[in-house]
Amino acid sequence: MTEPIQQLQIIAEPKAFYRERYGSELDKSENVAKRYIRAAEENQFKLEYPTIEISGAWYEAIHHPYIRVASVTVPNEHVSTTCVHPYPLGADDPAAVEDRPNNAIYFPISNDDFMSGRKSFLLTRKKLLQKELRSHSPFRIIDSTKRLDDNVFDVFPGTSVLSQVMIDEMNQKRDEVTTAPTGTTNDQDEKFAICAPERGNWGGGDNILMVLTKLDRKKALHHEFDWEQLRHSRAPSFSNPRSVFE
Repeated sequence: MTEPIQQLQIIAEPKAFYRERYGSELDKSENVAKRYIRAAEENQFKLEYPTIEISGAWYEAIHHPYIRVASVTVPNEHVSTTCVHPYPLGADDPAAVEDRPNNAIYFPISNDDFMSGRKSFLLTRKKLLQKELRSHSPFRIIDSTKRLDDNVFDVFPGTSVLSQVMIDEMNQKRDEVTTAPTGTTNDQDEKFAICAPERGNWGGGDNILMVLTKLDRKKALHHEFDWEQLRHSRAPSFSNPRSVFE
């Protein structure tokens, strides 16, 4: 058998910002709808789920071909290898074969896939709780060959491809809030205000006192927020609004 040498082609990438779901949001017994990973909206074919191109050359070249989808960490300048990601992948396809140690799922390529020239994947990924992450085993490199029950899956060299990086949109939004710059003057990078407390409750309603450390009484001054305005004061106070990220 001649091994295919072309790399897989992703024609619909997963969304870069994805709302991770806890187990309670994915559990069928809780009567909660499945939250599948969606495709990026700018894909050329307007596909709803992540999709790859299926080559017709595989039909004769590979006996019972499968596509492996795995959740892996992101290589960087410090760690060049990809490791198994701790958040478990899931799929409803009864023909798919799960590889839990590698957090991977093998999907068979059907005749319909060959006819259409593409295959879409309906995937979920479960976000782990902090206590689950603390008890998780150390990261390890994903295996290229795996025996599952009576099946041996060999990954053809040179065919693997990484999708675009997926980021939990809730973590991203919280990072944007917690790393927001403190109040500074327009003409110099100097802190002019201190807030106590520095952060309010996400539900809103906490009283926050702002102390102005630098104040030029010769200049007009007013404080403007997205939700209200305050009169001139060296120590204005206000209530934080309800978070829009919940």
